[in-house]
Amino acid sequence: MILEKTRLAVYLTIFFLTWSAYNFFLIPIIPQNWFPIFAVIKFLVWVVPVYFYLKLVDKVNPIEYLKLNKNIFSGVFFGFLVVLPFAVIPSLIQFFAQKHGFYFSLSLSDLINGVLMAGFAEEIVFRGFIFQKLQLFSSLPAATIINSVLFLLIHFPYWFSKGLFTWFYAGFILVFGIIVCVLFRYSKSLWATMTFHWVNNLFSLLK
Repeated sequence: MILEKTRLAVYLTIFFLTWSAYNFFLIPIIPQNWFPIFAVIKFLVWVVPVYFYLKLVDKVNPIEYLKLNKNIFSGVFFGFLVVLPFAVIPSLIQFFAQKHGFYFSLSLSDLINGVLMAGFAEEIVFRGFIFQKLQLFSSLPAATIINSVLFLLIHFPYWFSKGLFTWFYAGFILVFGIIVCVLFRYSKSLWATMTFHWVNNLFSLLK
């Protein structure tokens, strides 16, 4: 158990330092019209290390461990059902109430990086990997809170590098993290949390 904690601590340290360095030093020098490279980098920094950690260190099937092959259709349905009151319905009420109309302001970069890759990579790392690891040596409530705080902290490098930090965003991300942990726990499918994440991010781009 001590070895497992140490391994997780080392992974988290390297992961957070790498992502922070990327946000502060690489993002400012990458041209914005090279937006596909952002998705590639996120895949390499977030998803690939988790795959090899599970494959080489834990010696388990990453797809099975991450619950990517379980309850796919029910997970998608359940994720969409849960996200309705959290993001979809409030967004619809807000935007239909506005005088200027209701439309999507969604670029290809937003779709690839802000919706698809964000939901895919972040759920693999935080719910599929870290959350399940935390449950090995802590209670479900503790694992949920720790995971949600870590999920909040990983947003800080981007927020601070862009000057976007607000307490509203911080509180929203913390609550978001708690909801998707509970959703993952009871749906037993990462497809539920990815669907929740995708739909939430999509509606957050409504203008």
